[in-house]
Amino acid sequence: MNTLHQILDGAEWSESRPPLVAVVFRQNRGANYPQAVETARSAALYRERQQGKTLLHVAVFSRNEEQASLASTLLELLVGIKGTLIYDGDGNRIPNEWTAKAVLECYANSGLSRDYRAHCHRVIDDPFDRWAPATQPDRYILPCRLIDRFRLRLAWDHPASVVEQLHAAGVDSGCHWCPNFDAEAFRKVGDRSPTPGEARELERLLRDVDLDL
Repeated sequence: MNTLHQILDGAEWSESRPPLVAVVFRQNRGANYPQAVETARSAALYRERQQGKTLLHVAVFSRNEEQASLASTLLELLVGIKGTLIYDGDGNRIPNEWTAKAVLECYANSGLSRDYRAHCHRVIDDPFDRWAPATQPDRYILPCRLIDRFRLRLAWDHPASVVEQLHAAGVDSGCHWCPNFDAEAFRKVGDRSPTPGEARELERLLRDVDLDL
């Protein structure tokens, strides 16, 4: 299969504001095909390309919540259709349609928020590997809600920078291509006070230490 740029055959797109996502699908006999074509034609850029005996529909969606919702709807209509291709704004293949749909829905919802950070960012406990857990862990901004904060592990002594490690976590989660994803937004924001239960456990541990001494 040709790359997205070859399929678009020279169609121009602003480099300063690349598209959100592109979906390429074949003519098919599926029940949802007419509706899929209608939805694709609502994209910011729509093209039909003949590849041998196969008609290809190319829908390129721009970066706003309405277009993101349309792209998500199109992917829903194409579930189970073989040969469907999804590309991010840089023309890179997105292999998992369900991950792509999750990112599109998340991005669309962020556009409805007055501040996208209220939707996208999470404040999490210290994600760094340590030899022992801290009693009052530092708190950090995790710049994407789709990254599993409970599995995230970063290391100060890793050969890659913390920002690059976080970007790699975005790649693993399939959300790195979202326009709102900014690994450099990761930062320390403070300390977390222990909960009442944690405070009692800490007091117990300290008493045990005193008894041992």
